[in-house]
Amino acid sequence: MANPLYYSNEGPFTLQELVEACEGSLTYQGPQSDWKSLMVADVGGLRTAKASRTLSLCAMTSYVLDLKSTLCGFCVVSEALSIHVPDGVGALISSRPQRDFATICQLFYPQGGFIPLGTQEALIHPEAHIDPSAQLGQGVCVYKNAVIGKGVKIGPYSVIGPGVHVGSGCHIGPHVSVYYAHLDPDVYIGPGTRIGQEGFGFIADAQGHVPLPQIGGVVIEEGVHIGANVTIDRGSLDDTQIGRGSRIDNLVQVAHNVVLGAGCVLVAQVGVAGSTRFGQHVMVGGQAGFAPHLTIGSGAQIAAQSGVMHNIEEKNVVSGSPSLPIQEWRKLNVMLRRLVRTGSFGKNPS
Repeated sequence: MANPLYYSNEGPFTLQELVEACEGSLTYQGPQSDWKSLMVADVGGLRTAKASRTLSLCAMTSYVLDLKSTLCGFCVVSEALSIHVPDGVGALISSRPQRDFATICQLFYPQGGFIPLGTQEALIHPEAHIDPSAQLGQGVCVYKNAVIGKGVKIGPYSVIGPGVHVGSGCHIGPHVSVYYAHLDPDVYIGPGTRIGQEGFGFIADAQGHVPLPQIGGVVIEEGVHIGANVTIDRGSLDDTQIGRGSRIDNLVQVAHNVVLGAGCVLVAQVGVAGSTRFGQHVMVGGQAGFAPHLTIGSGAQIAAQSGVMHNIEEKNVVSGSPSLPIQEWRKLNVMLRRLVRTGSFGKNPS
């Protein structure tokens, strides 16, 4: 659900209005015979939707379990996935579910959560709440309803966006921007880092690119250390989350809806694609990359420059691109070296 501190909801809308906005590509299937006048109050994720008047999306089989347990009232789905919609939830069946859901999101949040434009001069909004013990560097901007806790230090030319909460004891370096975010106490953010900017969210098909409003936030838990020039995108529907005590090195990209469990370590130039979820104490070497919508089990270790394209079980150690269990990867490299050394590489073994 979108945080009202950050986003303005233009709803509610009737189901009939949503169907018309999608140019009639939606077909209703559900418990209500007189469905056209039913009201939809908001959009939200399958896991986080709590209200019966919330509409969500299920476009991938990997989210069927979330669909079966969802508390939303309505869901946009393909015909193939509509059989998994639970009783009591209205299905809006579509041949292009992601595109139609993006269109509906634009109705509710036409601004899409744009970043407020900065100023060349320092701006401390009179409705920002700043503890007297906080230290603000030269040229710092703090927007309306931002909360800056006790003992916070903010370096020169940094920007704290509207409604952002910065917990006590946080240290924010120079030239940092923080939007759509909640920072627990004792978070460290290095110079030049960007927190809460718009994620790379759009629906691409033969009809062109349709932007999906990014209406989630970022939650950074206590004691997290984030290096310089890191980017952490806000969630598209749910929040991007960085778990307690995690360490993120310089030049790391964390995409929208990513969840890091407590104590994770991401070394320089790691890239994590959207909606991938890490357990606790996952260790990731430099320049490793992750495909979207993966689950990485607690205690897993990812070697440097690995390309992770599949889920990884707890405590597994992987390497290579595409990634393999590290023992398999080592054997593969030994075999390749032997083939090259013996001159049989590329020859027909017969």
